[in-house]
Amino acid sequence: MENSWEGLLDLFELSRDIRDQARLIIWKEFPCEAPEESKLVELLESIKKLFKTDDDVKLVWFEQVPSNPGIFYLNEQRVNRANAIVIKDFWDTLAGLYLLFLPKEFEGRKLGIGCDDKLIGDILSKYRKLLLKTPDGQELLYIYLENH
Repeated sequence: MENSWEGLLDLFELSRDIRDQARLIIWKEFPCEAPEESKLVELLESIKKLFKTDDDVKLVWFEQVPSNPGIFYLNEQRVNRANAIVIKDFWDTLAGLYLLFLPKEFEGRKLGIGCDDKLIGDILSKYRKLLLKTPDGQELLYIYLENH
């Protein structure tokens, strides 16, 4: 195992082919459990560089379907230099939950609803890379599909 989070990939219900291509690394660490407010624009710029874009990125989180516990839908917020503070706001508000960073082209509503782990697997399969805030908030994991 590459690191303590590697087993997380097994939860995403990936096809065998996709699972064989999946790689996970700890991209950034946050010992204080949230990025410092003074470093948010710098963090955003490094995320944009990772996604190879000069545009906004999307911050994506899971909302539980009220009538169906354990089933989630995706909610999203565009993030840019002007509103980079929302990264910290969501990081703190969604403590204990996943938070994803994705390219601005991401369209979560097209994925529908389901188990959060399965939805992450679907996102990875479609977009080939994502950043995932760990539930404890201390790391951002870079999960990507290696080209074969």
